[in-house]
Amino acid sequence: SLQFRIRKKDGSYLPVESSATNLLHEPAVKAIVLNSRDISERIEGEATLKASEARFKSLVSNASDVVSMLDANGVVLYESPAIERILGHKPEELVGKPAIEKIWPDDVPYIAEILEKVLKTPGMGPTVRYRVKHKDGGYIVAESTATNLLNDPSVKAIVVNSRDVSERVKAEEELKRSEARFKSLVLNATDMITLIDANG
Repeated sequence: SLQFRIRKKDGSYLPVESSATNLLHEPAVKAIVLNSRDISERIEGEATLKASEARFKSLVSNASDVVSMLDANGVVLYESPAIERILGHKPEELVGKPAIEKIWPDDVPYIAEILEKVLKTPGMGPTVRYRVKHKDGGYIVAESTATNLLNDPSVKAIVVNSRDVSERVKAEEELKRSEARFKSLVLNATDMITLIDANG
């Protein structure tokens, strides 16, 4: 089949798709039959889809969080560019490898259990924290949410959104230590400490 534009009576052009059938050998016909149809709606739909895909790709590519796509076996199908900023790996270095390879060994059983639960239940799973190896040998603390979209024909993957929460975790740990110090000071004070509200 061929696609081309034909000029309409009003001077505008209409995209059509045509296929030709040679019936010159048929005595009753002795002609080449050309079947054509208007494909303007399909062309418009394809253009809209391309624009939507480009928008989505731009959003994912420029997101501060990492977007990963895994198959049912936990093998990486896609990593967004943010992975390089967070873990030091280029996306192509991780595609085709089990995602669990990046996870700190002590956290592997926990994450394997979560992944198994996600596989059994379509939709969004729990938000989890775990340690992930950086390319330089250190580790970061990641916070991730996995969504099972394996049954969605347009995705066919587990989509994982992850962010680096190492600084937040450090701040939380420092706050706990500070509170523990304050509590210890209060409990071991020789003077009596009384808290009084605004009403006395």
